[in-house]
Amino acid sequence: MRIHSIALFLLLFPVAGFSQVTPCYLAGGTAGFGDDNLKQDQLYFQFSVTGDTLIISPNENLNASSYYRMAHNAPYMERTGTFGSSPVNYAWPRKNSIMILQYDGNYLLFNKDQARAKKLAEVADRPGVLAFRDSIKTVIETAIKAEKDATGLLDRRILNSFAASLRSHRDDPTLQKDMIKWSGKPGTLAYIMDNNYQFIRSYTGQVLNKNITGIIKFKQNGKCYIQWRDFGYECIGDGKFSTDLSIFNRAGYTIIAASPQGRLSLAEGVSYEIDCN
Repeated sequence: MRIHSIALFLLLFPVAGFSQVTPCYLAGGTAGFGDDNLKQDQLYFQFSVTGDTLIISPNENLNASSYYRMAHNAPYMERTGTFGSSPVNYAWPRKNSIMILQYDGNYLLFNKDQARAKKLAEVADRPGVLAFRDSIKTVIETAIKAEKDATGLLDRRILNSFAASLRSHRDDPTLQKDMIKWSGKPGTLAYIMDNNYQFIRSYTGQVLNKNITGIIKFKQNGKCYIQWRDFGYECIGDGKFSTDLSIFNRAGYTIIAASPQGRLSLAEGVSYEIDCN
């Protein structure tokens, strides 16, 4: 992707840290900026000694602060903690000023020089300030997209390796046949991921069902996927179980797709795309 010349200048412009808690004054911004805690006429800023972390607060004692850390291989700072709940925003510090940019383009601009800030604030949305804002937004969006693309590629490699290594841990042709039938997709493969069923009981000790974790590998609309579920059978009494397959959900439970490339948590009932081999 070609980066605009202004954005390239911003990438090369050095970040300057403040040596102590430093007041800065509002020099401009948009009404849509959603963090009311930071939407003040004056904020206090403090960088770490290394300059890679930043605290922003409406109070000189740094109470009710938001926290930022320098993004990986990028010239902006990502928010890592905030007072209350507010939309995602980023910080772009310069020698004498700092812009706090919300994900949707709303922003606040602060300057260390109170007189300079007051003069800038006399005119709303100055063209130069908006150009600066747009350039920052381009740089941040480009960096985030690149990071997401890289993460997506890694996740895909983990999933492909995990899917290729799948083997059943239990010899149970009936269950596998039922899993394939439940999938409803020709060519589905079924893998049982545990050696034994777990038996779910009521508070009185009565067996309610037996279930076991399984993974299906299937093809849909020309793409291939894996999905895991807890498959099993309802108890119908006297130690007998229904022959109709049921699906049982464990809220918040995940399994780990482990491979030489890394580890990835897989949520129950979600179809994860893999390469078709």
